[in-house]
This record gives sequence, C-alpha cells and structure tokens, in this order.
Amino acid sequence: MPCSEPESIDFSDDNEEEATENRGSEFNHTYVEDFGSEDPSSTSGETGENDMRILIATDIHVGYGENKGVIHDDSVNTFEEILQIAAKEQVDFILLGGDLFHENNPSRDIMCKTVRLLRKYCLNDNPVYIEFKSDPSVNFNHSTFTRVNYDDCNLNVGLPIFTIHGNHDDMAGMGLTALDELHESGLVNLFGKFEQVEEMTVSPILLTKGTTRLALYGVGSQRDDRLNRAFEKKKINFLRFGAEAEEWFNLLVLHQNRPPRSTSRSTGNYLPVKYIPSFFDVVLWGHEHECKITPEYVDVSAKMDGDGFFIIQPGSSIATSLTPEEALPKHVSVLTIRGRKFQSRPIKLETVRQLIVKTIVLDKTPPKTSLPYPGTREEDMYDEILVIETVKELIKKAKETRGARQPALPLIRINLVYAGVWEHVKVYGGRPLWTMFADQVANPTTMLLTKKMKQKKEKEKARVNEFDFSVFDKSTTCIEDMVSEVLSFVDFDHRLTVLTDDVLKHALRTYTRDQTSVTAANKKLDDLLNHKVRREREREKEREREREKLQKVTMDGMEKEIDNEVKKMKEMFYSAISEENRQKSRANPDEMF
Repeated sequence: MPCSEPESIDFSDDNEEEATENRGSEFNHTYVEDFGSEDPSSTSGETGENDMRILIATDIHVGYGENKGVIHDDSVNTFEEILQIAAKEQVDFILLGGDLFHENNPSRDIMCKTVRLLRKYCLNDNPVYIEFKSDPSVNFNHSTFTRVNYDDCNLNVGLPIFTIHGNHDDMAGMGLTALDELHESGLVNLFGKFEQVEEMTVSPILLTKGTTRLALYGVGSQRDDRLNRAFEKKKINFLRFGAEAEEWFNLLVLHQNRPPRSTSRSTGNYLPVKYIPSFFDVVLWGHEHECKITPEYVDVSAKMDGDGFFIIQPGSSIATSLTPEEALPKHVSVLTIRGRKFQSRPIKLETVRQLIVKTIVLDKTPPKTSLPYPGTREEDMYDEILVIETVKELIKKAKETRGARQPALPLIRINLVYAGVWEHVKVYGGRPLWTMFADQVANPTTMLLTKKMKQKKEKEKARVNEFDFSVFDKSTTCIEDMVSEVLSFVDFDHRLTVLTDDVLKHALRTYTRDQTSVTAANKKLDDLLNHKVRREREREKEREREREKLQKVTMDGMEKEIDNEVKKMKEMFYSAISEENRQKSRANPDEMF
C-alpha cells in the first residue's frame, strides 16, 4: 500500500520570514497552572482534542556506568521508566533535549537494549493525533527518508520521539551520531542537526492538533564559543511566518552551557539568554544536569516588560557525577499546550539511585585532641573516625528514605576539606572504607574526596605558563588554532621539544576533524611522536659532539697556558736558586757539597 503524501506548509514568497522582533503584551502570559474545563492531566488521548501533550526529558545518558558492577543497568532502567510514563500519560510525543547516549559510539549491548525498549514502547497500534505540516525533507535533510516516522506506512509508530543531539552523541567521524542509526531505522526523529555553525537557518517542525499549532525549533549541541560568535554576528536565522506568526506556539530545544563555564574566554564558554529571540514561548534547555523543572521566566527585552520566554531545565535522568546538584530529585515533565498557552506538570522519577552528598570542613582542633606533625598521620585520627561515622549515618538515612523502585545500594560522596590548622596534616586516604562498606554502598572506592584549602596569599606575578586568553583573536574557531595561539605566547626557553605546536595541531585535527578511526589516529600520533623523538635524539647527539669539540679546544688552550705559567715559575725559581748558589760559592765554596 503506497504512502500518501502529508499536507505541508512551506515557506514560500507569500509566507516571508518575519524578523525577530518583540511581540505585543497580549502574548506574554502563556504559562498557566490550570486550563479549566479540559483536564490536561487526563490520560485519555481522545479528550482535550486541542491539547497537545508532550513528555519532555533531557540527558538520559543511556550506557553510563555500563562497566561498573553495581550501577551498570541504572541508565537503562530509568530510560524504560521514562517510556513507561509516556505510555501511561498517553502523550502525543516525547521530546528529548540531547544526550540520549552517554558515549558517542555506544557498545553493542547498550545499543541493543535501547532498540529493544524503543521497539517495545514506541511501535504499536496507538493512534497519533498530531499532524506534521512542515516539509520533512527540510527538517530531516540529513536523512534519505523524507518523512516523519509515524507517517511512514512501512512503520507502525504509536509513540513518536523527537530529539536533538547532545555533546555526548556528537557528530564524529563521518558527521554521524548514534542517533542517526535510530533515525534511519525509524525509531526516533532526529532534528536540529547542522554541520556548519558559522551560519545556519533554523526551519521549524510544524505540528498541529485541533486548533493548537506548534512550531518546534531545534539546535543540536555546538561549541559554545562558535555558537556565541554566530549569534553575535547575526548569522543564525530562525524562520517564521509573516501574518500567521503569532498563531503558533514557539518552542526551542537547545543543548548548551547555561551558566558561564570559563572566566578566561571572552565568550564565557556558554550561551547567554540575551541571544535567544524573544518570540519563543518556551525553551527546553538540555546539557545542564541540575533539575530546574519549574518553568523560569526570562525577560530579555529592555523595551517592553514581559517580552520574554520560559526556560524549562529538566536536568539529567541519572547522576553522572557525585555533586550536590546531581543529588536533587530527578524529574521529567508533561508539557500541555493549548493554543498560545501551556501548562507544565512535573513527574518525579522513581527508579533513580539515591545520591547523598555531604561536605565536612576541618578547620579547628577538636577538644582533647592534638594534631600530629605536619605531613604525618597517626592511627584512629579524628578525621578518619568522623568520616566513618558520617558514612554510617548517611547509609542509615538512605535506608529510611529509599523508594519502592529505587536500587538498594545508594551512592555516597563525602567532600572532606582540610583548612586552617588542618592544612598541613596528611589527608586521610580512605582505603579502609573500600572494604568496610563494600556491600552497603554502590561506590565504595569513590565515596571520599579530600581537598586542602590553603590560605589566600597576595596575588603573585603571572608565571610563564599562565596565559591571558583575552588576547585571543575572536575569529579563532577551532581547537588547533587555539593551541597554536596559546603556544605562541610562550617564551622560547619554556617551549616543548617533542610535543611542539605543529604536532599538537596535527593530532587534534586528526582526532576531531579528519574522517579517521581512533585506532588509525592513535597510530598516526605514535608515528609522528617517534619521528620527533628520533630527530631530537640526532640533534642532541650533534649538540654533544659540538660540546665535546668546544671542550677539547678549551682544554688544549688551558693546558698551554698552564705549561707557560709552570715554565715561567720554573725559570723564576731556578734562576733564584742559581743566583743564591753563586753567592754562596763566592763566600764558601765547600758549603756547596
């Protein structure tokens, strides 16, 4: 049975792109807590015929910890829970903000488990109520299949998934991500993929349900510096309708650093919200792992109050680092859109492993306790006893608060800070903890993190290896050029001999830009380094010969000078003796013998 062509809306001359301008105040109040008569929390897909219901999530990181004994299935289990929530809520589709996988090239085991789950929950006879109105050959121009997966008569998709790529599933090698495999197999719809960030035109996916119209924009993960400069130069263009632009609910999906990540780079290594056009209603922000599920309003216009948008940051679905931000409860959200208004209902994930983080600062000497000599330790010291008791306390807390679907063993992190009088004490290594709590926590070898907080001293003069990054040319767009610029500011005496800037540039270009396997790239780097080592050895031998030659010349000259001095001394000495003897012989010749 042939597939029928879906009705689409194109961006022809009579629908010219509208400039990004501030919209009127009547469109500002889009977030509501209750829609009223039509209940958006209903699990029936047939009720609320104008309500477009979307389950939003980001940073699922399927495959994280797959080689770690206890937590190897955590990410897969949580991904299945997300799919179960979507099926239970009977949402119209799932929207992911990047980093579905933890590795760019997931293992066969992880890919197989992912495909099984997608086939189990997404391929079924459930009706799909949303209509695809844009040109799929534009939205999915990276694929040879020019239609959304649920409109393909060869597939039986009952739960569509739309996703952008994150930095963990970035475009390496041939410009492909692990998500491209899922897209080409019809399991997900990958959008927002751009090979060139210097200048891009973002065309939205247009979806409708009843009278609700959604313009879905996506920009997959890009280097923050490059994206920042592209926005500065106004090289990023978001397509909109002219007369009908305000009838569409505009949603943008990003995967970038949200707060500044660098004080040395002029761009701050993040995407400032000021660059995001104010016509958007909601921005789904991926990459940040801290869960900020409540919509946060951002006013980006100084010309008009209320001319901004809402940011929803679901955060990661599992903890990939042992930090206080990751220890917060994990959520997804059901986003319900009706006309130009939306409602966000958070849903707490129940299968996420517990993570408890506690910081202990040692800066005073405890009562009736003396500290050992600097750089030494004694048995059963105060810090060791304190850490052990704290771990026991946190394990007890985890047992009391554990949910029915949470794994038995918690993740625990104790940040032990040595400051003040403890600054010179040898830190506690924590090895006994590995065996003491091996069967009570999921991460016995990484429970303890120690740090010494030294007293602040007057700012020292910049050392040779400290660079002022503000001198960089803002046109630098690739890592190899940045490395070259950094090394150009190093004086000659402190430059590297083998890992020169040309070697580093060549290696970085091979790993990041050339279409080369990792094994082949490693071999190229090894060959290049071996060549440089051989050259340096030859040069060192040549320098050694020069030094020996110079040393020989110098020694010969010194010997001649010494011989001359000895000769002079001998002449003076023997001439003095001869004169003395002559005088004696004149006085008494017999005394000479």
